Amino acid sequence: MVAGRVVRVMKRTPDGKRLNWWVEIPTTIAARIDSEDLAEALGNLVENAARHAKMRVAISGSIEADMVTVSVTDDGPGIPPERQEEMLGRGARLDTSGPGAGLGLAVVTDIADAWGGTLSFERLETGFRVDLRLPPARRSARARRK
Repeated sequence: MVAGRVVRVMKRTPDGKRLNWWVEIPTTIAARIDSEDLAEALGNLVENAARHAKMRVAISGSIEADMVTVSVTDDGPGIPPERQEEMLGRGARLDTSGPGAGLGLAVVTDIADAWGGTLSFERLETGFRVDLRLPPARRSARARRK
């Protein structure tokens, strides 16, 4: 499971060590995307969440409206609504106090676009959520017969 691998790596970083992690993606959910592209996209989203979270990061998966949705939620401040579109561009950064080139969300957007997906944000009462939506994987003929 790609999300589990990404979280295991993040737990070894200073930001990741201080956080509580929760991953809930049913094994029956599969998106039509190369696993390395998915790992890169999730890695960027999870790294951002870990950098800004207070105490927790959650990764969940679901199928909604014929799309697979992978959500990364944290309890940090999130991106102000008026800056969300700007943050999708290369070099855009909210926090310039630490390292980073402002490429993460632009890379995730490029990956989502390449696979027919989208990226969206939602400010929550208790944090921030980023949704990566991708087309579902095609089921094999054998799986459809079962």
